[in-house]
Amino acid sequence: MALLNLISTRAAGFKSAPSFRKRLTARLQIMRERAALRDLSDEQLQDLGLSRFEAEKEANRPFWDAPDTWRR
Repeated sequence: MALLNLISTRAAGFKSAPSFRKRLTARLQIMRERAALRDLSDEQLQDLGLSRFEAEKEANRPFWDAPDTWRR
């Protein structure tokens, strides 16, 4: 029964869930990007249109808390 469900969802155009390795790689990338955001100077943040407060707020978010658009 499970095999039939898998076949029908793939046939309907649904993609299977990403592998554990891909999810882990994406989460590690989020951690690195947020750490890099924390290290930017005030001038660099200003170029991005962010305040120090906004950058720190984003950098302090947990790695699993990411928008869906980042997870593709």
